[in-house]
Order: sequence, then C-alpha cells, then structure tokens
Amino acid sequence: MPTEFDSELSDSLTLVTGGMGFIGSYLTARLLALGGRVVVVDCDTDPARQSLLHELPQDRRSGLEIVDLDLRDRDAVAALIHGRNFDYVFHLAGYSVIEKSTAFPYDSLMTNAIGGLNVFDAVRRSETPPRRVVITSTDKVYGEMDGSHYLEDSPLRGIGIYDAGKLTADVMARSHFHTFGTPMAVLRLCNVFGPHDYNVGYRLFPKSLSKIFNPVAPEPPVLYYESMDHWRDYVFVEDVIDALITMACHEQSLGEVFNMSSVVHLSTPSVIKEIIDTSVRILAEVDPYRAELVEKNGMQVTTYGQGALAIQRQRLDHTKIAQRLGFRTSVTFEQGLERTITHHTERLLRNGH
Repeated sequence: MPTEFDSELSDSLTLVTGGMGFIGSYLTARLLALGGRVVVVDCDTDPARQSLLHELPQDRRSGLEIVDLDLRDRDAVAALIHGRNFDYVFHLAGYSVIEKSTAFPYDSLMTNAIGGLNVFDAVRRSETPPRRVVITSTDKVYGEMDGSHYLEDSPLRGIGIYDAGKLTADVMARSHFHTFGTPMAVLRLCNVFGPHDYNVGYRLFPKSLSKIFNPVAPEPPVLYYESMDHWRDYVFVEDVIDALITMACHEQSLGEVFNMSSVVHLSTPSVIKEIIDTSVRILAEVDPYRAELVEKNGMQVTTYGQGALAIQRQRLDHTKIAQRLGFRTSVTFEQGLERTITHHTERLLRNGH
C-alpha cells in the first residue's frame, strides 16, 4: 500500500539490518519497488534460506546488495556504515523469538542489545548521518499490563531474556537521540502476520499453517495449555512496512517512540480457530478432501512444559501514531488472514499436492 512518503525513497540508499527475515524482506522488496538502492545486512544469507528476497524476480533485484555480517562485530558494522552515505537506516535485526532467546540467553542479549548499540554508535560517529534511523522494538518491553492498554510512556518492565535485550536497544536508541542528536525513531511492534513468514518453529501463524498445509497430510495446529488465556494484538505485515516508511520520512517521528497500530485483539485460541475456519473455507474451493480433514482435526491442546516467561495480556494504545503521524492501518484482520491462507493454498497447489 503506497504512503504519501514513497516518493522520498525512490532514489535513496538504505541500510536494512535483518533484511532476510520476515519483516525485513518485505521492507526491502518495497524499497526496491520504489526504485531505491538497498544494502541488506544479515548473519544468515545462505541462498537456501527461505526468504521473500530469494523469490523476487531478477529484474526487481538490480538495486539490492546483500552483506553477510554479524552485528556483534563492532568494527565490521562501523566499516560498513562509515563507508556509505546511507539516506535511511532500518534496524530490524535480532533474535525475534522468545523461546529461542531463552534457550540462548547470551547470544540473544549480545545480538539484541550490543548489536543495536553497534549500529547506533556507528551512525553517531558517521561523518554523514542518515536522515533517520528507525528501529523495531516490541510490546514485550512493557512487561505485564496494568489497566487496559500500554501507552508509550507506560513503565518498561519487561523481565524475560528477549524482553530485556529489546528493552535495552529501545532505551539506547532514544538515549542516542537525546545525548548525541542521532536521528532515531522507535516503533514498538505487536504480533505481525502475513505470507512469507518462514519461522514455522515458533511463531503462531506460520507454525499453525505449516501443520494445516503439511504436503503429506494436514495436522492439527497446536495450542499450548499455558497460552489458553493469552491475549495479543495482531497486524498485517504490509501495514508495518507503511508505518516504518512513514516514520522514516515524517518530521514528527524524530526522537519519538510509537506503538504500532493493531487491527484486532484476540485470545490465542481464537486466533487458531480463525486460522482453521478460514483455511477450511478457502480449501473447500480447491481441495474439499483436505478441507474436511482440517475441519475434523481441529486443534491439539498440549502443555508446553518449559521455560520462557510469558505475558498474559498485551494491548497497545495507538493514538499517538495516528495523531502525530496520521498513520492508520489499511488491511483488516480478515483480509490479511485470507491473503495469508490463499498464499499457502496456492503454494500447495503449485507443488502438486
């Protein structure tokens, strides 16, 4: 979806950290489509890795450069940023999964906290700083919710390993603006969904859809008993890209933090039920047998049985991003879910299943 700022990015040089990932690949594809040049930094650039970037046709990759780089390497980060005059920097890289961060706490904290610091410090010391550095934070920085919503000035009480690393980068970004004048802006995301999310091991949407669209036979999506009472905000990935571009270009984003607008607030069981029901409806048109099996399977309830801290309820107030930046989402939950499941259905059919 175009924004009023797209033209400002049409001839820009942009750095996207974590650009091979779910959100990063969408952002990179959008910038390339606008005619920009993009340097993607990622610590996993293997051509075998599933990523939207690997699916782009060659004529849409002419402005793309992919650099294999670990953000924990301060000197390498500095050399990259000091060697280019980037117009914009989007810092999206990091350990993006709570369970993985808990399993590898040192690597998670080094990547999410120190990796972020290395980017901010390199930008600070750059002779030609970018117009804006936009970083993605998370609603997890707030910790357990008091009241009905998180506001941008709510206390930051995240205590999990993932929460702590993202909170550190969040605070450091704003401290670089207030201390050094580094042109930072922070977007605190809720749960993002859409096609081309290949993190099937952890995230709710791709994990559930990988079960339903198992090429051999559909399996029931898993609902962990510990998540029965969890409530979360959800937003479609393309709306996140619009928000990031708006923050990169809008003068009132400078030095500010914004909660991402959500399109729905649902319990985890309700989300899985919506995924199943929509899959059944779409599959019924092309594969009635699979649709019948998906409906019959329902969902499997089991216990998780191990260690990550989980917040019961999270809900972002997004008044600020609407009032200050004029930003509003354009894809409803139902529309985004239909597009996501249609993508999985078409891929299953293309592969002959």
